[in-house]
Amino acid sequence: MGTTTLSARPRDRTGKGVARSLRREGWVPAVLYGHDVPARPLAVAARDLERLLNAISWENTLVELRVDEEPPASVLIREVQFHPF
Repeated sequence: MGTTTLSARPRDRTGKGVARSLRREGWVPAVLYGHDVPARPLAVAARDLERLLNAISWENTLVELRVDEEPPASVLIREVQFHPF
């Protein structure tokens, strides 16, 4: 299987209101975190994320995350929360 990639953009604000406005614009709020790395809020295009989650077994697949012009990072998707309806 080829490398799975996902593009994201950094976001500077967090909170419920900001998350709602992101979702209205077609983005999904996300957080990148790791050992000895500060948590970093991101936004991922909803359409790209939906395609990725439908195409792979996301619980155990490495994803190449590209944030703007930074070098890509290999990440695991830790948790996905869905609306109950």
